[in-house]
Order: sequence, then C-alpha cells, then structure tokens
Amino acid sequence: MKRFILCACVSLAFFGCNYWTEHNFEIKNSSSQTVSFSINNYGDDVYTLKSNENITLKLYDHPKFTMKDNPRLFYKSSVSSATFYDMEKYTFEISNNCFHEITISEKNGLLTDTYKGTETIPAATATQNGNSYTPVAGKKTVVVYNTTTPSFEAHYSDGNGEVDATSFITYKKID
Repeated sequence: MKRFILCACVSLAFFGCNYWTEHNFEIKNSSSQTVSFSINNYGDDVYTLKSNENITLKLYDHPKFTMKDNPRLFYKSSVSSATFYDMEKYTFEISNNCFHEITISEKNGLLTDTYKGTETIPAATATQNGNSYTPVAGKKTVVVYNTTTPSFEAHYSDGNGEVDATSFITYKKID
C-alpha cells in the first residue's frame, strides 16, 4: 500500500499537471497601448501585440515576461494564460512655494507617460496689497501611475548647480 501511494504521488508530481510539458498558452493585450515583450528563458524573440490582440504559443506554466518600453503596463498570469493591462492613473495638483521654476520627478519613475519623466512647475509669485505681499504658489496638475502616495523629488538650478526644492512643494490628489 505504501508503494502504491508513493507511486501515485510521484506520478502526480510528474504527469498530473502541465508544469513539465509545454502547452497552449494564450497571451492577451487588454491595455490601451501596443505591448512589446520577450519571454524569459525562451530566446531573444520579441513579440508585439496591439490593443485587444492575442496570440497562443506553446509554453510551460507561468512563464515570466520582460516588457520592452512599456513601463505603464503590468500583466497577470495563470496556468494557461497571461493578460496585459494599463496601470491605474492618479491626478495630483502640485503647488510650488519657491520663487524659482522647479522640475519635479517621482522617485520610482511613475510620473508622466514616459518612464522617469519630469514636469516643470511654475515659480511662486507675490501680489502686493499696499505695503504687504501675499505669496501665490505656482500650480500644475500632473499624472502619476500606480500609486496614490508618490515620492516626489524637486530641484531648480541657481546658476551654481542644482538645488533641492522638495521642501517647497505640496501636493494633493484630485478625484
């Protein structure tokens, strides 16, 4: 009886699933963008799918994909398929309280449609009312991908180099 159970377990381990054999694996692009990717451990071939296209390849279970120039997409994978999706977009209003125009970036490269993109925020100004001045922050609306808690970095150039201006910015999420 013990031998039977041992043989059954070994048989299931090697033949009970598709882990050890290639099978039809469907890859779908449910994103709004064209996606280019390679499949790890399957050579250097690069596959390209337009929005709403799909292909079926002979692959093992749960292959890993490397996307080419598509930082705003992600994929979900199952035993027999994988689907590419757009990352969520979040809109923020950035306020610049510095009297210099500043350039912002996001620590993880999630700002703008381009990986490691930057945005320029206008300088703060001041309005005069009699003998008093009221500062008015420079503002700009930006898009950040895949996070509701971005790590913004900011700087400006003062002629002698870059100056950290992160402490001069504030931001709020816009619904």
